[in-house]
Amino acid sequence: MAWKAIMRGLVVLCVLSAGIVGGCARSQRGDLGSLDNPVVCLLSHAHTAGATPVDLTSMERMLEEASGLDIEVRSAATGAEALAAIGRRDVHFGILPLFEYLLAHREYGAHARLRIIRAVNVDPRVYAGDILVRHESGLTRVEQLEGREVAFVDPYSVSGYILPLALLARHGVKVRKTFAGSHDAALELLRSGRADAAATYAGVARNDPALEVLGTTEKIPNEPVFVTPGLEPEIEAKILDAIQLMATTPEGRRILNHLAHISGFEPVDDSAYTGATQVVSSAGKFIQDLVPGAREMSWADQAGWPL
Repeated sequence: MAWKAIMRGLVVLCVLSAGIVGGCARSQRGDLGSLDNPVVCLLSHAHTAGATPVDLTSMERMLEEASGLDIEVRSAATGAEALAAIGRRDVHFGILPLFEYLLAHREYGAHARLRIIRAVNVDPRVYAGDILVRHESGLTRVEQLEGREVAFVDPYSVSGYILPLALLARHGVKVRKTFAGSHDAALELLRSGRADAAATYAGVARNDPALEVLGTTEKIPNEPVFVTPGLEPEIEAKILDAIQLMATTPEGRRILNHLAHISGFEPVDDSAYTGATQVVSSAGKFIQDLVPGAREMSWADQAGWPL
């Protein structure tokens, strides 16, 4: 990525100076997919938290080689940052957590094209959230969390906040909330005793005898690979083929596994997520009705989702 950043910087300098000294052959950006106008792939922090800069550089290289396009892979630090980039039309395709995709679809016309497959899940096409406690805690029922400290991921996380909070609401339980910022960070708060429970994606406790599942949410489909409106069909086809090709090579599978345990993809369209929209909307309404104050710092307030 470093050499391309340098080259892009030189292109920008040429463009800026073209009108003064005539030093560049072109004063406008090239076609999409060229060096000075790359196709931009956006990944969320949730997907890149387990990846290294080398992983992202390798992903960029593999996508470029497979597509024949110049591609820039970016990581968004927050859900709000990701949505802002899509709203500015700075992004052409990418992978976001489910709720962020639903917002991007509703607000900016982003479209699902591939569904992520996770072989580590019992059902590789769907996922749920777990509320976990330490085995030694003696807690056996969701109701016992009343008034206790629960570590959630962030206000945009479906499995790490929205659905677990709705599960608590169904039991009439009010808790003290901490947003840890990631699934791993929420689990660390639990393991260290700084939280009484943690909300995360289902299945973590299968590999950790120190943790117990107190409750599991309903299932929803895995997040998609999305594209933004106006992308030329030929370019869209190339990038979708390229990202699917990654799942067929050892190096590609290694990188995808670091991106939130992705093992493959399957074609979908937006209709595959209609039910998820209804689940998230009903969860928000349930939270608002049964947990006073739950909307403070919540996904509903930040996103303006209809409740």
